[in-house]
Amino acid sequence: MAKESTRFEEAIQVCDALARANIWLELHPETQTLVLGPTALVQAHPELLHRVREQKALILAALQETLAYEVVGSPGTGRFQVETCPVCQQPSFVVTAPRRLAVHRTPDGSAVCPGAIQAQERVTHALLQRYVLERCVQRAGSVLSWMALRGGIEGWAREQSFLLPPRQYLLAWMDTHYDRIGTDETYPSWRGLSFTVEEWLGETEDVPPVAAPASPKPVLRA
Repeated sequence: MAKESTRFEEAIQVCDALARANIWLELHPETQTLVLGPTALVQAHPELLHRVREQKALILAALQETLAYEVVGSPGTGRFQVETCPVCQQPSFVVTAPRRLAVHRTPDGSAVCPGAIQAQERVTHALLQRYVLERCVQRAGSVLSWMALRGGIEGWAREQSFLLPPRQYLLAWMDTHYDRIGTDETYPSWRGLSFTVEEWLGETEDVPPVAAPASPKPVLRA
């Protein structure tokens, strides 16, 4: 309990320092990246920006594990929909889409509820399996980086109006299905998968065929 409760201690201290400096912090709803503002105050406190960068991973984890975002509202009630988690038996917010229980903690607050983890893993499997089928190609000599995958799947998810699970679930799914290259936890890559040509280049409009150039005229040489 003590170990888990102090996990975000430094990240929370950074957030407190930002608040004292009147700098706001938000989680971008589409890219899931941290955004700071107003710009003038951020630029006036470079030491705080440095601390945010150092604690970025923990700040992101704290926001994703503790905030209710993209939750489903109950029409006409002014309340969010809740469902009882089958594992911890707590009422939990519902996230869409795809519909699943939001990330929540066990009743004693010591860890993320296994039921929430299972819900995220099921959605991760369904989304990545579909994305790989639609936008990727299996190729033994190919390498796909996390940066490329994230850019592709985030755009695809926006097209489908899907909310992606947190980053760690996407990485775990990729590690289960493809061989990771190297030990870089920030920018991993995997062997054996690549984008289709359409995913790399984007959809192109049909262009009318261009006539072949005429044969050059013969040149008379002296």
